[in-house]
Amino acid sequence: MLVEAIRLIIVLASTAGAYQLGRTRGGDLPLPVADAETAAFLIAVMGAAVGYLVGGVLARSIDRGMSSVEERMAERHASEVLAATLGLLVGLAIGALIAWPVLVMVEEPIVSYPVGALLLVVTASFGMRYATRKRMELFGVMGVEPIVAAPTGGCLLDASAAIDGRVLQLWKAGLVPSPMWVPSFIIWELQGIADSSDPIRRRRGQRGLDVLTSLREAGAVVRVLDEDPAGTTEPDAKLIVLARRRGLPIVTSDSNLAKAAELQGTTVLNMHALTEMVRPPVLPGEHVSVQLIKEGKDAGQAIGYLDDGTMVVVQRAADALGSQVDVEVTSVLQTATGRMLFARRRDDLIEGGTA
Repeated sequence: MLVEAIRLIIVLASTAGAYQLGRTRGGDLPLPVADAETAAFLIAVMGAAVGYLVGGVLARSIDRGMSSVEERMAERHASEVLAATLGLLVGLAIGALIAWPVLVMVEEPIVSYPVGALLLVVTASFGMRYATRKRMELFGVMGVEPIVAAPTGGCLLDASAAIDGRVLQLWKAGLVPSPMWVPSFIIWELQGIADSSDPIRRRRGQRGLDVLTSLREAGAVVRVLDEDPAGTTEPDAKLIVLARRRGLPIVTSDSNLAKAAELQGTTVLNMHALTEMVRPPVLPGEHVSVQLIKEGKDAGQAIGYLDDGTMVVVQRAADALGSQVDVEVTSVLQTATGRMLFARRRDDLIEGGTA
């Protein structure tokens, strides 16, 4: 219905515009008719045809965009949408008050208008983000307590689980229950890590946000839980409180969080243990390829990771940091956080065998 309505409006507008153009400029166009009204009619028909084609493409694009926005909005709690709207309006008002003196004092429009627009964008964006993040407190000040829908079933995702990345494969294997609830303070934590000045932390945060997006694109049900327990500012403590309050298990790769949650009677799905269930065993003597990214504790050691997150300690490989090397597994060590492999470079083995 929306597509047809938009197309009809565009067809009517293009027809009227083309007819008006035909009446005023029809004589200047090379048409096979001499009568001005006939020329205007022919141009109007062509305008209607162009409007029909363009209107169809434009209407379908608008419909798809609205559907996408609707899906994103449906995942947000009504309090978050309302707070963002109020923050936007307040931010625009503050931005206008700040920008007005700039427009008055700076007479050159090429300078004053861009500066004014920049101030409006910055204050509006800040107002939306701040109001969304502090919405519970803001509504509390106004004497309004938003109703938070209680999640039923599924699990709570920790920031470490998203950063780890293996949650996607575990979900595909059916080891992670659905829906996956991501508390809003976990998303803010990931965004804070992604905005870090430390390049390693920044990559970790970006990876966590990308993993959540990949889960949705793969068909997983990922929902934002708009609930922020008071009394603490630590995300781990808030997550445990939420898990106990809602009766949901926590999916995490943080061993310390897992131990703390279990001590408080909360069910934990440890990603290291889950990965062991689906990970093909790597035995001594097997050959693997690994990217070496940092030095080990002992002299000459280099450390890399397999695609499933397994740490590989390679002897006499410090000179190959930053490169992909083929190694042979010499031993396997099972730790509380997963499996660790010790290996030697295959070129060392070849040199030792030919020496």
